[in-house]
Amino acid sequence: MPSPWSEHEKELIRNSLRDEGRRLFEKFGLQKTTVDQIVTAVRISKGAFYSFYPSKEELYFDIMETMEREFRDRVYGVLSKTGKSRKEVFREFMEEVTRVFKSTPLYGQLDQSDYHYLLRKLPEETLKRHVSNDFSELAKVFKPWMERGWMRSIDMRILGGLFVQYILGLINTNGNSALHFPGTETVWIEMMTDYLITDDESPGGETDE
Repeated sequence: MPSPWSEHEKELIRNSLRDEGRRLFEKFGLQKTTVDQIVTAVRISKGAFYSFYPSKEELYFDIMETMEREFRDRVYGVLSKTGKSRKEVFREFMEEVTRVFKSTPLYGQLDQSDYHYLLRKLPEETLKRHVSNDFSELAKVFKPWMERGWMRSIDMRILGGLFVQYILGLINTNGNSALHFPGTETVWIEMMTDYLITDDESPGGETDE
């Protein structure tokens, strides 16, 4: 049976699902938001929803991946700064990662319970694809640093794991003051910077020519 929507209409509906889904997830959280709430906001049937996404968790993850692309565009720009040492630039990059994560509502209300719930609900292939894409993006940015000797040369999976563990630390403190220890993030950033980044001039490369 032919689709009731043109490709343009499909794109409009998908964008509306992302926009309204994000609004509802930010308001009610991942686990308490329902497909009924989403389809009511977008004004489509439940059956129509499932022609776009197999579940609300897949919609949520699609929204998160879109946000992650925006996140990368914002924070990776910090690494192109000149006039500072590489350690200063990397430290500012990590501080920007922290600021953006904490100032984004959907990230800010993501807690440990949501994280494990999402891992249970999403297909394994979706998670593997996401991790693979993340490692590819990291390699684009940091492989040149390693090749120039600006960063310790380590397996990209290990580098990715360091970033993941840092983000998980931020997630674990969301909504749980008992797990928030002031100053921990600063120490973690300093340890990553000291371990990964070599001492020298700015990444602009004035002294590396």
